[in-house]
Amino acid sequence: MRNVIILFIMIMNLNSIVAQVSHGGIPLYYDSTLSRTNMSSTVLKSIDNNELRQKSVVFADEYGYSKKKLYGISVPVSIDIRKEANCIVKDSMNIFYYKVKSPTAYAMQLVFNKFYIPTGSKMFIYNGDKTEYIGSFTELNNNSDSLFSTIFLNGNELIIEYHEPQNVEFTGRLFLDKIVHCFIDMKHGIYSPDGSSTCEKDIMCNEGNPWRISKSAVAQILSQISSSGYQYWGWCTGTLLNNTLQDGRPYFLTAMHCSLGMDNDGFEENYFTENMIFVFNYEVEQCGVDGANLPLSKFKSVAGATILSRDTPVYIKQEKEYNTYGNTSDYMLLYLMVSPDTLKNWGVSYAGWDANEDKMYSGNIATIHHPNGDVKKISLSNKVLETDQLHSYLFKPYWKIRWDVGVTEGGSSGAPLFNSENKVIGQLWGGSPYCGTKNGKYEYYEGPDFYGRFSVSYEKGLFKQYLDPLSSGVKSIGYYLPSDRFEHCFNGKQDYDETGIDCGGKDCIYCGYRPTHCDNKKKDGDETGIDCGGSCNPCGGVYCNNCIKDGDEEGLDCGGSCMPCNTLCNNRAEVYYSNTSNLPPLTKVEYKIETSGNVIIEENKTNVFESGNLIVLKPGFKAMKGCVFSAKIQPCVCKPICSYFPSGALSPNGDGINDILVYYVSGVNRYNAYVFNRSGKKIYQTSGNVVDNKINIWDGGNYSTGTYYVTVEVYNDCLGTSEKYQKTITLWRTSRSLTTNIENTTILTDKAFIEQNAPNPVVDQTEILFNIPETAQKAYIEFYNIDGTIEKRYSITERNVGSLILNATDFMKGYYIYSLVVDGKVVGIKKMNVQM
Repeated sequence: MRNVIILFIMIMNLNSIVAQVSHGGIPLYYDSTLSRTNMSSTVLKSIDNNELRQKSVVFADEYGYSKKKLYGISVPVSIDIRKEANCIVKDSMNIFYYKVKSPTAYAMQLVFNKFYIPTGSKMFIYNGDKTEYIGSFTELNNNSDSLFSTIFLNGNELIIEYHEPQNVEFTGRLFLDKIVHCFIDMKHGIYSPDGSSTCEKDIMCNEGNPWRISKSAVAQILSQISSSGYQYWGWCTGTLLNNTLQDGRPYFLTAMHCSLGMDNDGFEENYFTENMIFVFNYEVEQCGVDGANLPLSKFKSVAGATILSRDTPVYIKQEKEYNTYGNTSDYMLLYLMVSPDTLKNWGVSYAGWDANEDKMYSGNIATIHHPNGDVKKISLSNKVLETDQLHSYLFKPYWKIRWDVGVTEGGSSGAPLFNSENKVIGQLWGGSPYCGTKNGKYEYYEGPDFYGRFSVSYEKGLFKQYLDPLSSGVKSIGYYLPSDRFEHCFNGKQDYDETGIDCGGKDCIYCGYRPTHCDNKKKDGDETGIDCGGSCNPCGGVYCNNCIKDGDEEGLDCGGSCMPCNTLCNNRAEVYYSNTSNLPPLTKVEYKIETSGNVIIEENKTNVFESGNLIVLKPGFKAMKGCVFSAKIQPCVCKPICSYFPSGALSPNGDGINDILVYYVSGVNRYNAYVFNRSGKKIYQTSGNVVDNKINIWDGGNYSTGTYYVTVEVYNDCLGTSEKYQKTITLWRTSRSLTTNIENTTILTDKAFIEQNAPNPVVDQTEILFNIPETAQKAYIEFYNIDGTIEKRYSITERNVGSLILNATDFMKGYYIYSLVVDGKVVGIKKMNVQM
C-alpha cells in the first residue's frame, strides 16, 4: 500500500467515455460447438505459479506494498487479431476468432495497445469452458489513445470473437499487447470466505447499515506496477467523490502508491492509469454469503483514468527494504473514463467528504475496502483518531487508527476512511493490523493503520478546483446518489435512501440514522444535503441563496441573496449627514449617501442608492416630504487571505533564472518572500505590493535543478491579518533553445522530430506534426503548465509521420511547454499559447 506518478491523458466528452463498459449481446459461438482444435492461437510457456507467488510476496514486502495484494503478471505479446485470427463470413459480417492460452493460469486478462473499431463492429471475450463472457465492446469503446484493458475471466484459455461488417469506412485495429497470467486461484481461493481473514465483515452485515449509501461509491481497482522487468497486477481500493455541482463527474480518490513502477537502480516513476480497471458493485447481497460464485453481470467495470492530482513519491531505504510514501498524504485523484449516465445506471453513489483541517474525530469511524481482492468488507472503530507524522518532519499528514471490528489487508490500499457523517476524511496508506490463526491459535491485532488525511490532500493536491467547481469555499459536503431507484422526493419525508433533502413537507427527515429536520430555515448540523425549504438560514442569522457558498456555511448554497456568514469587517457604514437641513421630518438615514449636487428625491417615489463603501448626502440634496429612500451598502470588500502555491517551476532560459514561478493570492496587498537551498541557506529574498493577485518569485540568480524551500509572508491590511507559508518546490532547468523571447527550434534525435503547433496562438483547434521511428518502443507528447507541472500526456502509438490535433477547450487559457519524448529521450521542445 504505497507509491505512484503522473500520466495525463486527454479528457474527452463525458457522453463518449465508456472505456471497458459492455454494450450487451451474446457471442455468436458462445452457445455453439465451435471447434477450438484448428483455431489460430497463442499459447504461452508454462509458468510456475508457486514461484511467482513467492516472488510477489518478497516484492511487496521489499517495496512496501503490504496492502496492495498482487495476483498476476503481464506477459508481453504482439498479436494483430484481425490479421492472425480465423475468419468466416456470416450475413455480410466478417467474424474473426482467436484463442490465447496460458496453461497454468487460474484466470486471464487482456491488454490491447491498439483498439479502434468502426461503427457496427463488436468484440466479445469468453473463457474456454464458456462459463463467462464480457462484451460486446463497440466503437463506443474507442478512445484517443486506442488503449483497452479487460477484467479477468476464470480459466487458462480465452477466445476473442470480433464481428466487423464487410462495408465499413475503415478496418478495425485490434493489437493485443499483453496477456495477464493470474497466479492466484481467483475463484476458489480469493473469491471465497477464505479469501480474506475470518474477522472481516461483509458490507451487507448489520455493521454496514449506516454506510449503505456510501458503500456504492467504493470500487475495487485492478492496477499494474513494474519491477526489474516484471509487470505485476494487483488490487487496491478507492472511492468516487461528490462535487459541489453534484453532477456526477467521475472524480475518484485512491492512494498514490497504487500504481508505480521501479527498477533495480531506483524507482521509475511510471503510472499505469490508462490500463487501470475499476470494478463497482463487487459485493454480496446478504451477510456471510460466499462471493466465489457471483456472476460477471453482478459487478460493473470501467477501464482507464486520467490523473488530476497526485502526491510526490518519497522512497526511504531501510536495510534491504524500501518504504514508499507520499511526500504529504499519499493521495491520488483520478478522472475515470466513464460517463455519469453510465455510473447512474449502475446505481453508484458519490461519497461526501470533509476537508476541515482542525476537526478531530472519534467513534463510529469506518473503512470500506476489498481485502485480499475479496468482496466488499467494512471495518469499524470507536476509538479516537490521532494524527501522525509517519515520515514527515514538518507536520502530521496521516490519521492513525486502531480497529474494533475487522482489519485491513492487501487489496485495501486507497480505501476511504469515513467519519460518522458518512464523509471521507482519508485514504489508506498502510499499517499492521492482523487477524487469523497462527500456531493453531486465533490472533487479532488492532493495528494501527495509517490514512492520509483528506484535509491535507485537499490543500496540497489543490482538490478545490475539481471538487468545488462553484468556487464556493465549501469544506464539507454530503454524498450524492444520482440513481432514480431510491429517490422519492416531495412526499413530505426525507426517505431512507434519498441523497438530498425532501423539501415537499414540513417534517423532512434526512437519510442518516439521526433524524434532523429540514425546511426549518436552518442548515442543521447533521444534515448531509441542503436545507432549501424556505428562507435558508444556515449560519448564525445570515441568509443564504446568493448563488455562492458563503463564509462558514457547511452545506451548499441554494440560490437567492444573502450576505456572507462570517465577515471579518463591518458591513454597515456609520450614519453621516453632510447637510441635514433639507431632510424632511421623521426621515432616518442609516448609511452614508453621496449624490451629486441638486439631486432631488421626489414625493411619493421610492429611491434606492447603491454603493460599495460610502454614501454621503452633500449640500444641494433635497428630499421632498413624504418620499421614501434607502441606501444599500454592498457586502464587505475585505476579502480573507487565500493562496495557491504550485509545487514545481520551469526555468525556460536554462540558467536557473525562474521567470515563470508565480504564487497566486487573494485578499493580500503586500508580501515578503525568502528562498532557501536544501542546506537551509537563504539565497534570495524579495518584498513588495501584490499586483493582479500575483507574487513573482525569483527574478535573478543562477539556480540548478533541484529542491528549494520558499517562505512567504502575506499581509491583509484591510482586515489586519497575516499568514506565513512554508513551501517546498522543485525547479527544472530546460534547454537554452527554449526562451520566452526567441523562436522555437527543433532538436533532432535520430529521425524523430516534432514541429511547432499550427495555428499558434490556439483559439479553436491546433495540429502538431511529428515523426516517430518504426523502431521506437514508447513515445509520447507531454505538456507542462507555467508552474512546471505536467498538465497532459498523450501516448503516440502510430509510427513514422503523424499528427496530434488538439482542441483549445482541452486546456485552460495560458502558455504551455510541450515536448516529444521517444524511448526516454527528449526530442524537441516547443511553446504553445492557448487563447480560447
